Amino acid sequence: MKSLNEIKNNKDFNHNLEIVNYSSSIFSKIVDFNNKVLDAFNKLEKDGCTVYSEDYEYINELNYSAYKKLNVETYQEYSKIVGAIGISEMLVNQGIEDNDVECLTEGLYTLGQILNELNVFDKEDNYVGF
Repeated sequence: MKSLNEIKNNKDFNHNLEIVNYSSSIFSKIVDFNNKVLDAFNKLEKDGCTVYSEDYEYINELNYSAYKKLNVETYQEYSKIVGAIGISEMLVNQGIEDNDVECLTEGLYTLGQILNELNVFDKEDNYVGF
């Protein structure tokens, strides 16, 4: 049996630990972002605005992909994704402030598009969308 120090000094172990840390952090940020959009959609619907079922489905798809397929291997990838979330969140915040469903939707789909372009979803299907 290996000691804890031997495990920590193992490059593969440390690399895998970094992947788990980056991926877990990004997953949490994506879920928080999607919850923010979902709450805003619900508020706007209560105020009489129309939110399409496809938008809710896209939130589910993005959450599922983040949970099952997200693979962030480097700090550079992590930083790019944090930036993408930030850009999308600016759109969402503006949509919330203006009670603008289109702006919220644009922020949501922008995040999915950027994540696809960054190719951070692996496994058999690396595309989020319809």
